[in-house]
Amino acid sequence: MTARGAGSTVEIPDGLIAADESLVMTEITYDYESPFGELLPGLTRFSHTYYLRPRKVEQVACTDC
Repeated sequence: MTARGAGSTVEIPDGLIAADESLVMTEITYDYESPFGELLPGLTRFSHTYYLRPRKVEQVACTDC
């Protein structure tokens, strides 16, 4: 996976954020080759995209610490 270019556009799933809201998106890809080639031959690629909302405060209050 190559890095996205500055100013590139991405598709965000519908209903995830409202207008003028912010979102942190992370994409990860991991290539795995099993040490047990008989059970899982070849290369397996795991990938996932995470969507997170940034905090709007500097500190989060802990009620049960």
